[in-house]
Amino acid sequence: MSLDEILNQLSPFIVGGGVGYVGGILTSIGTGVGYHYLRRHLRRKLLGEEPVKKKEIKKKHQKNIAVIPVTGMLTYKASKESNILSGGVNAIPHEIITNLKQVLNDRTIKGIVLDINCPGGYIPPSGELADYINNNLKRETIESEKRRKKNPALERVYEEKLPVVSLISGLGTSGGYLVAAASDYIISTDSSDSGSIGVFTMRFDFSRVLDEIGAKVYVIKAGKNKAEGLPFDKMSDKELENTQRKINVAYEWFIQKVSKYRKNHLTEEEVRELADGDSRMAQEAKRQKLIDGIGYFDDAIEMVEKLGDFYHTGIKNYGEKKSGISLQLPSLSNVTSDVISGVVGSILNLNGKPMLYK
Repeated sequence: MSLDEILNQLSPFIVGGGVGYVGGILTSIGTGVGYHYLRRHLRRKLLGEEPVKKKEIKKKHQKNIAVIPVTGMLTYKASKESNILSGGVNAIPHEIITNLKQVLNDRTIKGIVLDINCPGGYIPPSGELADYINNNLKRETIESEKRRKKNPALERVYEEKLPVVSLISGLGTSGGYLVAAASDYIISTDSSDSGSIGVFTMRFDFSRVLDEIGAKVYVIKAGKNKAEGLPFDKMSDKELENTQRKINVAYEWFIQKVSKYRKNHLTEEEVRELADGDSRMAQEAKRQKLIDGIGYFDDAIEMVEKLGDFYHTGIKNYGEKKSGISLQLPSLSNVTSDVISGVVGSILNLNGKPMLYK
């Protein structure tokens, strides 16, 4: 009896669910897709079959998975100020969205893994990237393209959205978690942090320093609330009230976004309970439904296959996989004018600006 015949005899028991020890791995199976994974694994292990090499597959038959890194602080432009917080590693939404658009133009790609190591960042870039992932990862059908070449006025017809799995490797917190939440499924490595739903800002007060050195700054303005947040005077009660109002608005926006993206897993009330600004390691995050699974890169690839109902023939990497985030400040011996100006710039630039950051 051939292996295929044996598997066909076993399939009612395998598909029905259960846990087995097969081919040196512990396998938990509850669906037909799980059966196909086991079948493929047995054929490779027992018959020595190798996956079909990508070069042997015609382009029209290729089914690739794109891997796109989201590493560092979310900001629109790398700068001395953002580098102080990010350790020089920045996730630029426009660069990542460009990669996503390239993916959509490549019809051999059938799914996406977002490789996330991101502590968050500024609100606008975090929101822009999350919204693009949630709303725009679908491509026009080939038939629709052909019809519109003859008549551009025809309405576009789209395929189903590409399956997107987020793999949190290190940090997927605050704005980084917002990006992950916009995907179809979130996997976190066992020791990674996720969540941290909250907003904060900073307000510096250099008035005593200026008094000590005998300096005074004059601010000329029009508009009663203009120039709020400048660090040259003590914070007034009115400024504190205005700043807190802005933070509360941003906080509510964050909760609404996560509630929308995770609506199949969390109610708005549950999101509010979790929105305490704290991050969770994988076990706690899964228990609280902030993430869907705990695993690693291969698990993310298999989940994309499961969601898209296909077996991949190759992996395509888009964008540079940057080194880990470092929040270590430079030693005094290495302080340069760039570092000093970066610190001063960050104080002026971050003053009173709401952030989604761990």
